[in-house]
Amino acid sequence: MDNIQFNDIFNLDEIQHLQDLFSETTGVASIIAHPDGKPITKPSNFCDLCANIMRKSYKGLAKCYDSNELLGMYNPRGPLLQPCLGCGMWNAGASITVGNKHMATWLIGQIRTEEVDDQLLVNYADDIGADREEFIKAYRRVPFMPLEQFHKVSNMLFAFANEISEKAYGNFLLKRQIAEHEKTISEKKEVEEQYKALFDLSNDAIFSVDLKTGIYLNVNKAAEILTGRSADELKKLKTSDLTPKDADKRLVKITGVKETIELGEVEYHRPDGSIRTALLSSIPLNERKIFGIAHDITKRKQLDIALKNSLALNEATLESIHNGILVVNDQGTVIKTNAKFAEMWGIPEEILASGDDKILIGSVLAQLADADSFIAKVAELYEKPEAESLDVINLKDGRIFKRISKPMYLGGKPKGRVWSFLDITERIRAEEALLNSKAHLHTLIQTIPDLVWLKDPSGAYISCNILFERLVGAREEEIVGKTDYDLFDHDNADFFRSNDRKAIAAGKPTNNEEWLTFANDGHRALLEVIKTPMFDSKGTLIGVLGIGHDITERKRMEEDLKDSEDKFSKAFLLSPYAITITSAKDGKFVEINDAFTSLSGFTREEALADSSTGLNLWANIEDRKQVISTLLNGGEIEGKEFLFKKKDNQIVTGLFSAQVIHLNNEPFILSSINDITYRKLAETEIKLKNEQLILAHAEKDKFFSIIAHDLRSPFSSFLGLTQILDEELSELTLDQIHELTHSMKNSASNLYRLLENLLQWARMQQGLMPFHPTLLQLYPIVEECISIAREPAKNKGIELNFSVSENIDVFADLNTLLTVIRNLVSNAMKFTTRGGAIDVFAEISDNKSVVISVKDTGIGMSPELLANLFRIDVRTSRPGTEGESSTGLGLMLCKEFIEKHGGKLWVESEVERGSTFYFTLPHTISDEII
Repeated sequence: MDNIQFNDIFNLDEIQHLQDLFSETTGVASIIAHPDGKPITKPSNFCDLCANIMRKSYKGLAKCYDSNELLGMYNPRGPLLQPCLGCGMWNAGASITVGNKHMATWLIGQIRTEEVDDQLLVNYADDIGADREEFIKAYRRVPFMPLEQFHKVSNMLFAFANEISEKAYGNFLLKRQIAEHEKTISEKKEVEEQYKALFDLSNDAIFSVDLKTGIYLNVNKAAEILTGRSADELKKLKTSDLTPKDADKRLVKITGVKETIELGEVEYHRPDGSIRTALLSSIPLNERKIFGIAHDITKRKQLDIALKNSLALNEATLESIHNGILVVNDQGTVIKTNAKFAEMWGIPEEILASGDDKILIGSVLAQLADADSFIAKVAELYEKPEAESLDVINLKDGRIFKRISKPMYLGGKPKGRVWSFLDITERIRAEEALLNSKAHLHTLIQTIPDLVWLKDPSGAYISCNILFERLVGAREEEIVGKTDYDLFDHDNADFFRSNDRKAIAAGKPTNNEEWLTFANDGHRALLEVIKTPMFDSKGTLIGVLGIGHDITERKRMEEDLKDSEDKFSKAFLLSPYAITITSAKDGKFVEINDAFTSLSGFTREEALADSSTGLNLWANIEDRKQVISTLLNGGEIEGKEFLFKKKDNQIVTGLFSAQVIHLNNEPFILSSINDITYRKLAETEIKLKNEQLILAHAEKDKFFSIIAHDLRSPFSSFLGLTQILDEELSELTLDQIHELTHSMKNSASNLYRLLENLLQWARMQQGLMPFHPTLLQLYPIVEECISIAREPAKNKGIELNFSVSENIDVFADLNTLLTVIRNLVSNAMKFTTRGGAIDVFAEISDNKSVVISVKDTGIGMSPELLANLFRIDVRTSRPGTEGESSTGLGLMLCKEFIEKHGGKLWVESEVERGSTFYFTLPHTISDEII
């Protein structure tokens, strides 16, 4: 199952179609994902709230991911249901399990089960930075379904997912079984074809013969040629019909023999009266059937009559066999030996060259352990020319020879003798070693701390050890020959015999666990039983070997260990801290949790294939060396700050804790990292904000001091005028009163403008200024501002122009934009002398922004004034060219208004050459300022 993937079992097009149908039928959203969260299918029926609002927000997307992670946990017992961590919509997840392997998770949901208070929705929309109205509308469009019905849909999904999983897995197994079966048939067919080709195309005659009847069962084409009969004719005959001489003896000789036998020359009688001679070999197939292979030597015998007087074996065969061969004629003359004979006996060349059998015998007597018996046997055989002999000869140096002696026939009469010597020293020693091994094996079986027994194929006990005797409560001699049904109750006997058959059918060791009660003392034990079928060299089943190992204590320890491991595993995997187990030797990762992959950015596969140094996890490698040294010297690391490097090279700060653990007697390091990067950044940000706040307070204190001064002057002037009116009104002329009231009016207007700017600035600082940017046509806005300023400009003799294309749009708040343009035009008139000019321009600088400029030919500004122009803690106000009052507050308002739009405001100026104020606005709708 480890190598089987989702795509191996399911057709993605079919599963996508089923998913789409399920969503369409039930009205829920749906998607299938891998256990690691990677999508497998395309989403079906996702609602607008999730797809286009919540997931567009960083916080909303994070909460969606957290919800999906919980739903994607493996649960084979049923679906997981829960409201999402965001706005309370319900979702569910059903594990798709195949063969106890979690292949994927089918996620459904995005439904409402009850009405939610609008204020809660507003709070959540604000939390993720979404538009309140759009969020509530989208939420109302989410499908409504009672929770009980959603439970039913979820249960139906779980049943449906598991049903298609089982069927898909069954189809997968069936296809694999079919493929394996077809392979077996193909291999069997190939073997049969090879056998048939060998049988049909062999140049030697091949017969299959029934040993009990001697009837031919099957023959090949060469057999038809050899015998002169068709296959159908041969199948009606016996071997004695074709080879009458010694046919029955040959059948008796090969009956019961389990090895190939060379039967020598056989004469085959043909229907036309002719006889063909062949060398016949017998190959046993089973107890009733043999293969006879006949090599036709008729032509060879006819062409080489002289060959009848030579050795039965040719020179090549003689020299290639392992036997030492000596051929002596009936006169005692050595007519042939092979090199093996001289090597075995160590006979010098000159003695072999003598050709005298008596000299050869005399040269080897000193090597024999019993020379007299050797000489007596030779004499006996020479006296009986037709006798055959097989005996064993022991040599003084420890070697053992097998001696075979047969008469050599010429013309049907014995004309000498062939001696064959085979060194069987190693075989005899191997047999002795085997006997010793059997004795040692018996001792081992009796002393091994496990139950050991051996049964024959029928289930009868052949042998057992002492521990098995204790189980049965009887001695080995009382157990041998009995079956399980004689020794145990019927149910246990059935169970034991069934497991025997399973091992025999498997053809290899099988194991199972069995609770057994020992008859000697009545105690119960859990045994791990391994049963192994035993075969002889020919593949015949000779019995079943059983070994039972007491695992009662081990099982208890395993269960305790499993319980402990389960607890550790849950704590390890579900910890919010990044936890790893690494080799102390090379830093290679042995295990990691999901929090580590989230912290480091590396996948589980990438981490487990590498080490902490290979992944460059430590920002400072010397820190790791210090940690390893401390841990290996018996110390511990607890909550110490270190810098770590993520996969994308981003540096994070973590509280690091670690200690040494030992697995299989090897040191490993168990460590955890608590990511405090955001906390550190927050601390730094708070410190910076405090510093900025202190600076801002200082600047505002100075600003209020400046404002107080600016307010004091016109108030003093206003109070002075009122005092004059109060004290000298009766003495003043009408023109003087008119002049005084005109001055009071100007002072009050200046105070009003100053207070209005101050109030606007204060509202801006508190975030109370209405701000609703929309897509606006710039031309009419500039035209309106210029129209208002034309009368004042005319009174001061200033030419006022503007150049703005009618197709330029800006994304801005109308009121604040009007305020900015009016302020900049008003300031330009204030510092421009009579006869001067003011020009307003606008152009698109790129696809995203528009640059608007207000240029005058006024008195300009010095570099010092320019440097402090937008600082609230520095007085930059100065009177206009005709004494107009100025505080500099209007420019600061313009700057903050423009920056709120995401633009910027700057100025270029030279003394006596005028000034140009520039500012930028978005050309199209900007997500950044919505």
